[in-house]
Amino acid sequence: MNDDLKLPPVIVGLQVVLSALSGAIIKLLLQNYSWVIQLIAFIIIFVIIYIIVGMVYLKWNKNRT
Repeated sequence: MNDDLKLPPVIVGLQVVLSALSGAIIKLLLQNYSWVIQLIAFIIIFVIIYIIVGMVYLKWNKNRT
């Protein structure tokens, strides 16, 4: 991972946990579909949640300073 954004370890941990949980929920919801669709949905949701948490933190931190 690139450290250019200087995200604290707590935020990185939050990104990973929330992304994994939301990906797992999507995988459970799609359990009747093929494993390829489940994998693609998991990856897409993981990336989207990871990016959203990072963007929210950076915007909050920018407004704070």
